Amino acid sequence: MFRYISKRIRFSKLKNENGRETGMEKSNTPLLADLDKNLKDLHRIFKNSNDIIYCDFNLGRNKKKKAALIYIDGMSDSNKLQDGILKPLMQVEFELPPEPSPDQEAIDTLRKNIIPAADTSIIDTMDKVLENLVSGTAILLVDGLKNALAINVMKWEKRSVTEPETENVVRGPREGFTEDLKTNTVLLRRKIKKADFCVENYKLGDKTNTMVSIIYIKNVAPVELVDEVKKRLGKIKTDIILDSGYVEQFIEDDPNSIYPTVGNSEKPDIVASKILDGRVAILVDGSPFALTVPMLFVESFQVSEDYYSRMLFSSFTRIIRFVSYIISVTAPAIYVALTVYHQELIPTQLLISIAAGHEPVPFPAVIEAIIMIVTFDILREAGVRLPKPVGSAISIVGALVIGESAVAAGLISPIMVIVVAATAIASFVVPAQTDSGVILRYIY
Repeated sequence: MFRYISKRIRFSKLKNENGRETGMEKSNTPLLADLDKNLKDLHRIFKNSNDIIYCDFNLGRNKKKKAALIYIDGMSDSNKLQDGILKPLMQVEFELPPEPSPDQEAIDTLRKNIIPAADTSIIDTMDKVLENLVSGTAILLVDGLKNALAINVMKWEKRSVTEPETENVVRGPREGFTEDLKTNTVLLRRKIKKADFCVENYKLGDKTNTMVSIIYIKNVAPVELVDEVKKRLGKIKTDIILDSGYVEQFIEDDPNSIYPTVGNSEKPDIVASKILDGRVAILVDGSPFALTVPMLFVESFQVSEDYYSRMLFSSFTRIIRFVSYIISVTAPAIYVALTVYHQELIPTQLLISIAAGHEPVPFPAVIEAIIMIVTFDILREAGVRLPKPVGSAISIVGALVIGESAVAAGLISPIMVIVVAATAIASFVVPAQTDSGVILRYIY
């Protein structure tokens, strides 16, 4: 767990101590002044990619300079490319110098005076061209210039902001993160309108080149915490980062702990509140779940709705969550201990009812409990993996049919069905501790 020691943050070492620099392999091959040779290299690299669009045209009204605009079909806004980039470049009354020596000055003139896009950058190596191109950025190459212009006109289909399905609330904001990193960053900025709100971007995954952002408030988040998060992210050595779960497993304190040591949420208000508390949030492009560090065990029993409701009710429901977690972990074990070893603690009338129900069962109480817990976990997993309409029906019908049939066949006692049902219901109250609850039930 990310630990507080003497009101300061102390971190353990990341498991990949010998990690190398993340991101794309750097070739640093400079661009050439010959447009045809540059295009030939790109055609060779992307020879099996039919979605790479090469738009050749003549620059300016005098048509004396050849140029090319390269982008990926579906990742760039074609309307902006046609109306905002190509038309000005083809109609401009501008003449580039005939010699290729003043590259920076010429390409900078194009960027400042002709290209209306706000987010542009000058690049001079082939690896930067590839890095920008596969990210959805359009690349402008001009014959005679050793520099290229990267124009950010990225646009692709993305899911709209909707209410998250894993964190439903009765009262409070209902918006949730999406798979788009920029959308998620904006959702947090809408909550925290401070100049000290910091967003730092990194690229992780040698093959996926996934954008990862760490978000914190300067002078609120401890410097040691921010530095440690950067250190751990920098040590990640992997080819693939597709979700925040990948990052979580690399930066957590103890990979062998059954308790989560990194928080996660898909609600901007929850993440914003943790950032305001001095924590650091980690957003991964393509994932609707944001990570927050450090995480305390008690946070598993807190929900955003606690802060939107009155104090007495919120305190009572939080106590209910603690009790529910204890029930979900220990109920089967307590039942076995009472019925097998400590019958004197059970009221006589209840003990007679338990004995009568258990009489036709051929298994001892501990085997009976294991069978029911395994059956419940199978039903729960089936309900999660199947499509929503089918999964909910199978979970409910399966539990009713199997439970009733098992009791009628004399395989399970009725009281055990009640105990496992109570355990199942209680386990859903604290979803953040579901993993630890499943493991601890078998251990106890």
